[in-house]
Amino acid sequence: MRYSTQSKAPVSHTHVGFKETLTLDGRDLSKEEFRIIPGFEKYEMTKDGDIRNIRSGKLMIEKESKEGVWHYCLYRNDGVSTNRVWERLMWLAYPELKPPPKEKLVVPPKGPVERTRCRRNHEYTEENTRLNKRGYRECRTCANDRAKRKRVRDSERDDAQHVGYKAWRVVYDYPLYEATTKGYVREIHSGRLLEPVHNRFGLFYHLRKGARVNAVKRTEILATTFPEVKAA
Repeated sequence: MRYSTQSKAPVSHTHVGFKETLTLDGRDLSKEEFRIIPGFEKYEMTKDGDIRNIRSGKLMIEKESKEGVWHYCLYRNDGVSTNRVWERLMWLAYPELKPPPKEKLVVPPKGPVERTRCRRNHEYTEENTRLNKRGYRECRTCANDRAKRKRVRDSERDDAQHVGYKAWRVVYDYPLYEATTKGYVREIHSGRLLEPVHNRFGLFYHLRKGARVNAVKRTEILATTFPEVKAA
């Protein structure tokens, strides 16, 4: 056992120079080397972890925590009590016994991977590569496809705002709005095109009915306003 215990019977030591050396487990510490613990000059300890109070000469009792860790409750030089594991205290008194620090495995940092193809598997060639506004490399084919799709959306949106009267139909149960078969909705009195709201359930339009504003799904608007399109 690394820790030592005392007799339960009260013993008074009045003579000067008393040093307790015998533990209950029968070990004799009279020939053991005691060193003063740096930072805890009131105590001295052996290499095996036995600690003794210098002033009273009594051996300290090692206690076990709830986590199963054995430790000593000692007073520092400033008078504050603290719990310390015997090994750390031994390394303070016997620094030559402290094991060398473990060498950390140095992992070389990963450098940037030079990609040869974009996400759509287009090859990064000199003709198919360009720098975007932020200075990053991007695929020219993908950029052209995005620009083309945007032009188509803008064209359809512009056509929806300026199409003739026959292309619009009043939304069923919402007489303040009208819609087209492509899903565009606008106010009748102002002609303002409404912006759809997208969430995980789909596209919705906020339509006013009386004093209330309802979120109506775009598919529902098309199904009720253009039932012939759904049937076809």
